[in-house]
Amino acid sequence: MQSDYAAPFTASTSLIIPTWNGAAFIGPCLRSLHACTQLPIEIIVVDNGSQDGTVELVRTHSTVRLITNARNLGFAHAVNLGLHAATGQVLLLLNQDIVAQPNWLEPILQRLQQEPDVGIVGSKLLYADGRVQHAGGHLLTPSCEGVHYADDNPANTIDFVTGAAFAIRRACWQAIGNFDEDFYPAYFEDVDYCLRAKASGWRVVYEPRSVLTHHESQSRGSDYALAVNYHAQRLRLVLKHQPMRWILDVFIPNERKRTHENAAPLWLHAMAHVYLQAVRHAWALPNIAQHPSAAELVGELFELRRLALRQATPDP
Repeated sequence: MQSDYAAPFTASTSLIIPTWNGAAFIGPCLRSLHACTQLPIEIIVVDNGSQDGTVELVRTHSTVRLITNARNLGFAHAVNLGLHAATGQVLLLLNQDIVAQPNWLEPILQRLQQEPDVGIVGSKLLYADGRVQHAGGHLLTPSCEGVHYADDNPANTIDFVTGAAFAIRRACWQAIGNFDEDFYPAYFEDVDYCLRAKASGWRVVYEPRSVLTHHESQSRGSDYALAVNYHAQRLRLVLKHQPMRWILDVFIPNERKRTHENAAPLWLHAMAHVYLQAVRHAWALPNIAQHPSAAELVGELFELRRLALRQATPDP
């Protein structure tokens, strides 16, 4: 890891932007952050081994602190480097393809000032055409897939806010610690962090007055790789946070039903890989590995893998 920035300064808000091959986005992102608030901000970019000129573009912004990694170490690792480098009392994560709208930061700070039990605040994210992309999120039951609300209904009960625009009170970060880097390379680390914050007594809220545009760069690999990564992290989230009895009695039967009914070979092969990964995750999580029913759970995961492979290659 190499640190490349001017002498640090004290800021009320630190913006942490992980980048990876984001040359098409990082310039507009940084310009919008400077233009859309009059508040003092510290901007830290953590680059994950970009090969497209991202680092060189960031270096043209003299007020931006830059940390570079030689290779892509994942979203959570980059975020953690930025969190430890930050000086602000508010630690705000932003994706590289975000463009801020005027006065987007002030509502976040007001919310944190007025509600001391709020640990995490999420913003409203819009697609480039103005449609709402994210207005808080919730987990479907029993699959635990993450779904983003696309409206500002105050009745919506949120489970998480997206890591694309994710403000953390410093005291909350100090209480619950870093992002879990085993959600690698990405997906569900933001959900995990929100669940951990709630379990520690902090509130997680969505702030509709804070508005940003999210262009969603698509440098994520093949459909197969996307499916494996998404579902592997989904299962890891379940294993980490859900009670064992619920996993065995509710989650596993639902996975079995979904696998039995799905006829798409790509999805089935991906899930066969995912269920094998879930076995490794299970033994690595103390709450699972030390549970009396751990062997039963591992057996069920192997059965799900066998079912997925049978469905993917049915008998002639």
